[in-house]
Amino acid sequence: MAEGRQVHEVVAFLEASSGNSLPQPVARFFSDAENRSAALHDLGPARLIRCADATLAALIANDTAAGKACSLVGNDTLVVPSKDEASFHRALRKLGYVLAKRSRGG
Repeated sequence: MAEGRQVHEVVAFLEASSGNSLPQPVARFFSDAENRSAALHDLGPARLIRCADATLAALIANDTAAGKACSLVGNDTLVVPSKDEASFHRALRKLGYVLAKRSRGG
C-alpha cells in the first residue's frame, strides 16, 4: 500500500485475530486494493518536449538513436526520461536540432 503495511499482512492479521476467513465482500475489497496498489509504477522524472509539428516529433521518435531516449506522446510531444536526457541531446544534435532552454516566463 502507499504507506505502512502490505495488504496480505492486514488480511493475515484480521484472519488470525478473528480465527475465521474473511467474509467474501471483505476478501474481495482487500484483493482489489492489492491489485490497485500494484497497477501503477513510478518510472521517475521526465521532460516533456513539444515539437513544432507532428512530422518533426515522428522524425525524432523514429530515429535510431533519439528514439531509444524518448517516446512519442500524442502527435507533437516527446517524453524523455531524465536518465536519458544526455543521449537524447546528442541524438538531436546529430539530427541537426538543439533544444532551446526554457525561458523563465514559461
